Amino acid sequence: MPEITGTFEIKFEKTPLCDDQVLGFKHLQMSKTFNGALDATSTVWMMNAFGQSEGSAGYVALEKVTGRVDGKKGSFIAQHYGVSNRGTKDLIISIIPDTGTDELESLTGKMDIQIRDGQHFYTFEYHLKEEHG
Repeated sequence: MPEITGTFEIKFEKTPLCDDQVLGFKHLQMSKTFNGALDATSTVWMMNAFGQSEGSAGYVALEKVTGRVDGKKGSFIAQHYGVSNRGTKDLIISIIPDTGTDELESLTGKMDIQIRDGQHFYTFEYHLKEEHG
């Protein structure tokens, strides 16, 4: 599978759609701009929950990405699942099968994100089926 890397920026679109301190969860919407071989923008709908201990939290999200992957144009939807257990993180970001459009119609794969010194980085491992005449 090809692997591409780059950076991305996040912009929070609105105040949280829901922020319940009593139940400990927050629902928000944000957008991202990806740079590098993933040249795209996205809209993310995220639900967070926070634990009683510092560094304990979880989130789920759906993200619609529109742009180019290694020059191929289209869109796809990614599903996020993240848990932090007192700072130890486990993150899964998978492309939902059959959500690709245009030149990304057969896209499958997974993504990892890292945050270092306030900068967001992605590593995207993907597969596109080859079209035969």
